[in-house]
Amino acid sequence: MRMSKSLRAKIIRLRAMNLPEIFYRIFIAVRDKLATVRRQQRGTESLQLLVSGMGCAVPPLEKKFSLYNKKIFAWQRSGEANFKRLYDSYFSEHRLSTIAAAERATRREFNLFGQSLLFSEAIDWHYDPLQQKSIPLSDRRRINYYSGDTVREVKYVWELNRCQHFVTLGKAFFLTGDATYAEALCRQWRDWLDKNPYKKGVNWTSSLECALRLVSWTWALFFIQHSDQLNSALCARILHAIRQHALFISRHLSGYSSANNHLIGEALGLIYAGCYFPEYDEAEEWRKSGFRILFREVLAQVHEDGVAKEQTIHYQRYLFDFVVLALGAAEQARVTPPASVVQRLEKMADFYMALCTRDGAIPHIGDEDGGVALRLVEVEENSCHCLLSTAAALFQRPDFKLHSRQLSEATLWLLGEEAVRRYERLSAHDASQRLRHFDHGGYVIFSQQKPCEQKLVFDCGPLGYGKMAAHGHADALAINLAVHGQNVLIDSGTFLYIGAGAERSYYRGTRAHNTVTIDGKDQSMQLAPFQWGRRATCVLQHIEELPDVGVAQAAHDGYRRLHANHCRRIEQQRDRWMVQDCISGLGYHHIDAYFHLAPCTVVAGTRAMTAEFSTFSVEFECSPASCEQDDILIETAWHSSRFGHREQHPVLRRRISGVLPLTFMTVIRVYE
Repeated sequence: MRMSKSLRAKIIRLRAMNLPEIFYRIFIAVRDKLATVRRQQRGTESLQLLVSGMGCAVPPLEKKFSLYNKKIFAWQRSGEANFKRLYDSYFSEHRLSTIAAAERATRREFNLFGQSLLFSEAIDWHYDPLQQKSIPLSDRRRINYYSGDTVREVKYVWELNRCQHFVTLGKAFFLTGDATYAEALCRQWRDWLDKNPYKKGVNWTSSLECALRLVSWTWALFFIQHSDQLNSALCARILHAIRQHALFISRHLSGYSSANNHLIGEALGLIYAGCYFPEYDEAEEWRKSGFRILFREVLAQVHEDGVAKEQTIHYQRYLFDFVVLALGAAEQARVTPPASVVQRLEKMADFYMALCTRDGAIPHIGDEDGGVALRLVEVEENSCHCLLSTAAALFQRPDFKLHSRQLSEATLWLLGEEAVRRYERLSAHDASQRLRHFDHGGYVIFSQQKPCEQKLVFDCGPLGYGKMAAHGHADALAINLAVHGQNVLIDSGTFLYIGAGAERSYYRGTRAHNTVTIDGKDQSMQLAPFQWGRRATCVLQHIEELPDVGVAQAAHDGYRRLHANHCRRIEQQRDRWMVQDCISGLGYHHIDAYFHLAPCTVVAGTRAMTAEFSTFSVEFECSPASCEQDDILIETAWHSSRFGHREQHPVLRRRISGVLPLTFMTVIRVYE
């Protein structure tokens, strides 16, 4: 009898759990079921009764929370008029972009990962644009959003319901004073509250999404705190919904094998509710719990060298922003963060700087979901430059300022006027090194400026974090190369999560990366879209920096089941990169070495090929190997530069067959 798809998925998921986690999840399920039964028995409570449960009726609620006079964010502390003058002195052109984005949000026009969405009347908060249908409003526990059946790619639904366009509308009102934006925001806010009752529907299925929505709501609320559109009745509903979000998060924290970046984001949600709304009876509990979890998990989930253990550059950015937002709340609540957490945050920025080219190009290593923790900027800012701008102001690092290029608008909103003064006082200078090794995270980064700017990232780290390694890719010993700030050897990216179907395995797999497969197998075993089984272990064997040469050599054991091992040596010389692969072990095997190129023109030769870009060319010369078969193929494959988008690119594929051991060399030269 054939096992059903859902049953098989549950059995695979159980493999990552220990007994305490299994009992914990059973307890949560039973508790939620009993709570649902109790709510049904009581019937739907009125708003007046819900609010009175906080110890006050609707009219006194606004006074109790004192929203009108609160100044909780850094941008509020220098005075509204002073802040607007400062904003216009740096970002006057950004104002137009903010207004344009707010106009689109007013018209209910959205762009979700490249998908244009227009609601002619009210917004359907449960609409799946990929399947072009609405997800039925049912009990959250009955919605299997990772099956691919109920919803093809839940990220598209959740992205709109993070309500980050609420921040855009609120910011437009704050900057212009135009009540149109506050009215549109309040109208959409009422609509969301009407159509998303507590624990009903897809928007109550993820604690992290609740936390990110709570963060957006907090910023939006204080952007319109002086608007006439924010009346007592709406204010009471919003405050009650914020409390519901915090209660939900506190009772559904990601634990055990699921405790990755989600848990840190959820802790941020509790911090926001506890620090910025201290009037709630549970505020102190949320605040203490949130900071305790966030401080603990940042140290647990980020290596001492600043590399996030999930081994994904995009989620590292999430963690950085989570911590920056938490530090702002800590300042408001007069909580002193541990020095170790602040130091770890600086190390995270340092790793980003090492990865980033002068033009802000950065490799797409590991999963990328296309989202942000909080959208404060409508102008297309470079992600790396934006992060380093904030880091420069926080840590007063001249090298961060140099690599940030200029002050980011996000830095002004997050850190306020004084941070801008600190940024301006810094004298930017370069402290970059030719060879950097992040020994805990497992990355070796080669940089050179002559004869032209080049950066090569050599991945010799672990697969991912924890038992699931959910967002890691099977990319051991992969290389990524950028020239003149333009990516040349690229990572194939993510494309979609569940919505990719079987293609999810390709984008996570070894052949989608610039490394070697043996007998067509992945280095690590994929069990489910966010779960790995047997995994490769990488070891850096040698690293050396000489005046004109840099060398790094590493190996992994991912093919031990095939009685084979892969070792790769990278040697950097002035005008070339020498990539030597050694496959040791026993028996006859088929070896494939992949070099994925950014879109370019390819000119093929007998044992070489040239990739022609607009201002430079890159030659790949494949030295013959002593074996039965050694073929050079030019193929095409798919890569995803951002979530939900993909395009084709050329691939140099070297196919070698023979009895082990086998050694072969690929020389990469850059010509201007």
